[in-house]
Amino acid sequence: MPSVAQGSRPDPRDFIFSEKTGEKLIRKRGEIRGYDFSIDRCEACVIYLVDHISQVFIDECKDCSIFVGPVGGSIFLRDCVRIRLMAICQQLRTRD
Repeated sequence: MPSVAQGSRPDPRDFIFSEKTGEKLIRKRGEIRGYDFSIDRCEACVIYLVDHISQVFIDECKDCSIFVGPVGGSIFLRDCVRIRLMAICQQLRTRD
């Protein structure tokens, strides 16, 4: 669970899921706090991002179910295969 002392900088590792396989990954309310979030090279995962987020980057993922929202800006979905995405966002951008 991400934790940040008041006035300190957040740890960037708290805002990324990278190279995970077959896992259930969750960031709960209050854990993202409006920062950007990245999901990279995950396979066969179920991912929940249930906090307000600035932007979400989803790259090179395969066979994942991803639930995201709300996103104040864009979700970028790039180079992914067989992704199921349920999201509340201002803009969805897809490529390849």
